[in-house]
Amino acid sequence: QDVLFAKLTLSMHPGCTLYAPASMPHILEKLAEEAGGHVVRTKTDTAAFYNAIFPGEPSAEAQAAFHFDGIAAALQLLSVLHKEQTTLSALVDSLPPFYICRGEEPCARKDKGRLMRLLSEESEGTQTEGVQFQEKHGDAWILPDDTRPLCRVIAQGSRAEFAAEIAEGYIEKIRNLLGDGEK
Repeated sequence: QDVLFAKLTLSMHPGCTLYAPASMPHILEKLAEEAGGHVVRTKTDTAAFYNAIFPGEPSAEAQAAFHFDGIAAALQLLSVLHKEQTTLSALVDSLPPFYICRGEEPCARKDKGRLMRLLSEESEGTQTEGVQFQEKHGDAWILPDDTRPLCRVIAQGSRAEFAAEIAEGYIEKIRNLLGDGEK
């Protein structure tokens, strides 16, 4: 739904800046580029996202509605469907294909900092939060959980099997890195 909301925002405000939590699919950059806009990544917590979308951008109201006000979001959706003389299913079908696979791996609180440091040494990507890796058929984002003793892996791929393979590979990488520290 987040990708659909982004497409709707770009339809309403071509060339706008999309604000998106770091965990949202990276297909947003492609959609924004096609509409003459760009994406600014925020931290994943709601407050960081909410604070980022209010610097006075014309699209800020639309983005806030899509994420925080269901009634306003429904009205905006109906407005775009009417304006473009299309259906919701046609709009969804127009989205580029992408697949997400999520996983979690236990990680003691005392090991999170060391794990993130080791991973960031291997990563070439910049990130707002966590560590990101680019792969041939997708990417992986690794984020330590703030409250629980675990790390989350969010993998994206152009096909479901690519996303699953990337997620499994990084879960295994986390296991190996954590295992190396215990020897």
